[in-house]
Amino acid sequence: MSNLTRALLVLVVLTMASTGAIAESLSFSDYDTRFNGQAVQKPDGSFQLTTTTDTSDKASVVFGKGGGVSLGTLASLTHFSADFLKVLPTDNPANNLAIRLWTNADGSEGLVWENNYNTNSDVPLNSWQSLDFTGEKFWERYNGENFDADPNIQTLSAWQRGFKPSNGKDLSGADIFAIQVSYGSGIGAFDGSVRNVSLTLGASEYTAAEFREAAANTPLPSAALGGLACLGLFATARARRRPTAA
Repeated sequence: MSNLTRALLVLVVLTMASTGAIAESLSFSDYDTRFNGQAVQKPDGSFQLTTTTDTSDKASVVFGKGGGVSLGTLASLTHFSADFLKVLPTDNPANNLAIRLWTNADGSEGLVWENNYNTNSDVPLNSWQSLDFTGEKFWERYNGENFDADPNIQTLSAWQRGFKPSNGKDLSGADIFAIQVSYGSGIGAFDGSVRNVSLTLGASEYTAAEFREAAANTPLPSAALGGLACLGLFATARARRRPTAA
């Protein structure tokens, strides 16, 4: 094995050791965005969702693997969180983005979280909020019906234990296919964003809309810099030993 190969291997090993395990990033689509609604990815990785005063608008972004690939089962879910930012509306202070776990591949079934069915507290404006949904309450969308009235609004743990609304579906063994973040329709103008969506299902960790600083503000790990320095010294030594062409 050449010295250059050894140096490269050391660099790879040191870089992996310094960064640790990385959760799998999910792809995205703007599935179910309607009329004047928009879901736009920003340079920092977040998604901005906006609607107008037209109550037909809906803004939506979906994170998953696509192709009907399951991320894991609801029963195996141990962590679910995201960061939300709200700019509008000011006249409906409790309104916020909704978040849904798809329990079938086309999104017609699933569990839905909404602020109005939890604390119903005012959502701060122009300030990123980190929300952990793991202990929050969800309602079920199934067979074209919203089961969004008591006693059908239950915690994730209750759904995992097999809670089922009358005429609803037991989702305890269901696969999770995607995460949907949306606003509308029938509500009115909204401006908000989502980032750092995080989901853990068993041994699988997933992230989406990951926030990132500008490239100039993201230095390489110190171990990687050390490895690059070693490569630079090695290349210099090689150059000094190279014979001069006749």
